[in-house]
Amino acid sequence: MSKSIFILLVAGFTASTIFCQNCGVETKIQENWMPKYLENLRHSVFEKRSVLVEIPVVFHVVGRNNGSGAVSKIKCLESICELNDLFLPAAIKFYLDSAGINQIADDAIFNTSYINTGKQAMRAYNKPNAINVFVVNKVSENNALGIYDPDEDWILIQKGAIGTGKKVLAHEMGHFFSLLHTHFGWDGRPWTMAYDNKQVSSLSFDGKTPTELVNRLNCSVAGDMLCDTPADYNFGLNFQNSCTFGGNALDPNGVPVIPNTKLLMSYFSDDCRNTFSEEQILVMRADLNRDERTLLYDQIPPDNRQINQIPEVFYPVLEVSASFETDTLNFAWGAVDGATYYYMVLDRSSKFDLEPIEIITTRPSVIVDFPFLENTKYYWKVMAYNQHHTCNSFSDVKTFTLKRTTSSTSVKNNVEFEVRYASQIIEISIKTIHDSLSEIWLLNASGQKVLQVKDFVVNQENKIHLFYPTIPHGVYYLTLVGNHKFATKKLWVH
Repeated sequence: MSKSIFILLVAGFTASTIFCQNCGVETKIQENWMPKYLENLRHSVFEKRSVLVEIPVVFHVVGRNNGSGAVSKIKCLESICELNDLFLPAAIKFYLDSAGINQIADDAIFNTSYINTGKQAMRAYNKPNAINVFVVNKVSENNALGIYDPDEDWILIQKGAIGTGKKVLAHEMGHFFSLLHTHFGWDGRPWTMAYDNKQVSSLSFDGKTPTELVNRLNCSVAGDMLCDTPADYNFGLNFQNSCTFGGNALDPNGVPVIPNTKLLMSYFSDDCRNTFSEEQILVMRADLNRDERTLLYDQIPPDNRQINQIPEVFYPVLEVSASFETDTLNFAWGAVDGATYYYMVLDRSSKFDLEPIEIITTRPSVIVDFPFLENTKYYWKVMAYNQHHTCNSFSDVKTFTLKRTTSSTSVKNNVEFEVRYASQIIEISIKTIHDSLSEIWLLNASGQKVLQVKDFVVNQENKIHLFYPTIPHGVYYLTLVGNHKFATKKLWVH
């Protein structure tokens, strides 16, 4: 039996409006890891990034008790690719841990902000020797989009802030590797003309961190204490409409401040942020050399084979009515070389945004148990992936329409058969038969179709004989296809 994950998503809860760009890691939280940061800063001058480091990530997707409201799992798969693009200059590569994408149905975690939620419930899901990312409905009372918790060493992301083009997870990963905000000292409130005047004072908003100068003469003690991240007084929080900063702030010397809007550890918009500075990269690499971090990558990474194929969809593929007597329907597609998982999505909307059903399976076929609507067009598609390569091309979108019937035309319900292999012959003994039988498939244990027969004869003994002299030993699955339904039996070849 294939392992599969099945979840029904209600489109109205798969995303939420984002009103802010900040993370929940405030100054006092960053101060908690300041000793580690300063140590990493000292060691960073000796760091090199010639060796690629591969790190596993586990996503915990949180929904309500009934499973609804969780973010689409495809967003987690997209995030692996987004992270790898952004961390490529640091020679840090992320892959999906063997635990994959963990579905959690828990109203308490889903509905309550992280500050008020007991961590004990989340600890039960935490996986050691991997970066744990919890994708939740609400991170904190101040509507933060993400937070890194240094006490638990995990990350929380608001479900609307994850996926392709979203930079919040990369920002929190920077915190995971000890980085501070580029605007450290200004987390409590961004610079504004009304509160801070055009020319700021020598101390940041927190009243103790020196205000960084544009000429960088104090860069080693001000802000994030890195000298290749220009002065930033948390401008990004209030400046989201452009990647060219248009504020009028002056540093304590009266020099106009021009922040780097591309830095991921700032609060500028996702359209702007796309990089770490050289010194930030060296600090992260120094953090990876700490004893507690080596456990992340001191393990054998999974198969890194590229996936160059798009799944070939077998069934259902036709835009015609299909008969069925139950609320289950078989879906099948061709196995893809290098794939260890398949992501299938099914919906009544061609945009897959109405009431999508998500399935993750290890086999190129799955039985969906769902109350399908009669005379309704459904759309579906499949993507093959593995732990390293999670953003591959989908199959073409296929459609089918179901019509409920009680007639005896279903192969699944009305064909009973046995199959055996002997003397180079596959013998199929049919106990009951209907003229809807149209094809015979033979799939190997990997799901690859090794035989497809459309021309066959059912003899007087209700038997079909297929000559197949070159079949290797192993486990196979023989499928009888008819009227867009199919019945399958396991075949052992010794």
